[in-house]
Formats: sequence, C-alpha cells, structure tokens
Amino acid sequence: MKTLKLSMILAVGVLFVSMSGNAQPGFRHSLGVTYYSYFNASSFGLMYSPRIQLFQTGKESNISLGSHLSGGLAWHSFEGGMNYYFDVPLMLEYHFGHGSEPSTRSKTGGFFGVGGGYNTIGDGNVWNVDKYQATGIVVNAGLRRNILGRPMGARISYMYNFNEADYRIIGFGLFFFFGEL
Repeated sequence: MKTLKLSMILAVGVLFVSMSGNAQPGFRHSLGVTYYSYFNASSFGLMYSPRIQLFQTGKESNISLGSHLSGGLAWHSFEGGMNYYFDVPLMLEYHFGHGSEPSTRSKTGGFFGVGGGYNTIGDGNVWNVDKYQATGIVVNAGLRRNILGRPMGARISYMYNFNEADYRIIGFGLFFFFGEL
C-alpha cells in the first residue's frame, strides 16, 4: 500500500515537472466497454479513459499519464446475483502510431504502460461474502486502428493484487476516441 501511494505521488510529480519544462501537453480521451475477470466473479461496464501527454518522444509517439476509469455490473460464479464494480488505475503509458497524436498518418497504433490501481467489487448484502478490494500494480497494452472513419481500439490489462494473492484481475476493453483526435 505504501509503495502504491509513493508511486502515485511520483507520477503526479512527473506530470508537474514535465508541464513546467519543454513538454507539449495535450489532452486525449476515449470511451468504451469493459469486461473484467476476477477470482470467482466477472463484470461488464463502461470505461472512460482520459490522458494527458507528458513528453513527445517522436513524430508519432509520446508518453502520457492517464487512467482507464470503469464501473458497471458484476456477478459471482458461486453466489449468483448482480452487484457493482469500479476500477480506478493511474497509468504511465507509451503511445505510438495511430491515435497517439492528432496529426498521425499511421493506420495502426498502440500503447503499453504500467501504474497502480484500486478495484472494488460487490458487497455482503448480495453475495453473503465481504466485498472484494484490490490495490496493486497494473500493466496494460492496447492496439488502435481507424475503423469506419473513427479511431477505435482494444485494451488488455492485468492487476497484481497486494491485498490478496488469489484475487488478481484481468481486464479487456473496446473503446473509441472522441474530442481532439
């Protein structure tokens, strides 16, 4: 837990230092749907992914700080019944090719990153078990492509849970960009 807090403080510090230097900040965001698989539960929901560019590393690449905020409905494989979930990661990511910059000419692009996150699912009122909470290291990767004239993509993520070793989280998401791109 202390490591996660230190990592998040360091990430915010990098953001402020980069914005005061020669970085060209740019804001990008996307919206999509997600599926998460837990130890004995699964969930579907909506995802909002804001990010701010920290450093431009090439003509069509950059490093950004962002999140893939998501929430929705979950179900337990043994207990049954619907419940809620939400996921809040803070990610440092490398973006390349399509979707990394507004002026990219590449047809395909992608990203990969590492960060920390918090995830919670359910409560004892529905499943007769304590709610699951995870705090840990998150890694993710994704691909982007222009489909039907719209920048779209797919993302996969993995969270290593510091709270409970058996409760690791794998996530999948499909998204589209709106706004600046």
